[in-house]
Amino acid sequence: MKTETESSRFATQLHLIDPTAARHYIDSCPYERQRMISDAHVSFLASEMKRGSFTEATAIHFVECAGRLHLVNGRHRLYAVIEAGIAVLFTFMVTKVATDAAMHEIYADHDVHRPRDWSAALRAYGIYDAYKTIADKGAVNAFGAATLMIMTGLDQVAGALRQDASIAKSRNLRKKAIEECQPYAERVFHVIGTSEGRARRQLKRSPVFAVALETFRYQPAVAGQFWARLAADDGLHRGEPQKTLLDWLVEHPGGSVSLQHQVNAVAAGWNAAMAHRMVEFLRPDAMKHFILAGTPYEKERRPLPLACMVALVARARRAPAGKRRILTGQRVTPAGDVVPVTVMED
Repeated sequence: MKTETESSRFATQLHLIDPTAARHYIDSCPYERQRMISDAHVSFLASEMKRGSFTEATAIHFVECAGRLHLVNGRHRLYAVIEAGIAVLFTFMVTKVATDAAMHEIYADHDVHRPRDWSAALRAYGIYDAYKTIADKGAVNAFGAATLMIMTGLDQVAGALRQDASIAKSRNLRKKAIEECQPYAERVFHVIGTSEGRARRQLKRSPVFAVALETFRYQPAVAGQFWARLAADDGLHRGEPQKTLLDWLVEHPGGSVSLQHQVNAVAAGWNAAMAHRMVEFLRPDAMKHFILAGTPYEKERRPLPLACMVALVARARRAPAGKRRILTGQRVTPAGDVVPVTVMED
């Protein structure tokens, strides 16, 4: 130990860690919701250490909860020390928390060396474990990508994400989106769990998942019937919206059309079903603005989910100095109530 700082909540120390010590901390301080180890990433870090190009004194983060230490960040680097066979200097940081939930949130927020993807964040929040019997990693990742799409308002999806990359990277927005969509994701996961073959593959596409989430949010009873029939993929008649939508998805793989086209196509199938209308062809390019029947998305001035409004506020705060920007709109609360939102920035 060379230096030390302490507070009532956290403490930091510098430690020179050799392979034996690295193995000790890995084995004695497990965190149960860790992602899988990437052998390729461990080898990359080990090669950096052996070349002398690895940045020393990076933080290895432990969380102390109920008197036990849990390694929440730095496991790849400790494995790399073992593979490299040399001692490396690290900063050990210990954060004290009172609950498991606080520990999981700290884990989900880490973006050091190898960023957490949506799957890792969902695992930390307990969602992956809660639904792992019916939702594989593909479905969980689709949920993560779907929440990003919903945060854009499901209109001009790809363009909005390119224009404001902070929407995809923000930890706070990610957490809000997960919390807001989780009750409806459970319904979608159950639908996927009952599906097979081509229906299962298509339901795990993020644009399909995004529209399914919003239909379960605003039309839970109708959505249950619509998606269950599509998932079954049995006895569907020509012209039935679920069959037409499923055929369109199979004929248009994810990489062959834009995200917006996929979102619009799914909405077109839903809209036909809501209108009790038979349809043999879907025209996603004919939808100038995203419309989803039976939801606020069928109105020109539509309510926005909370996470989307937060993103707009953040964008307003980055406006050039001296320019006043006023954002007005609506959002939908988790209870389904529409409330006005006005944001003024100087």
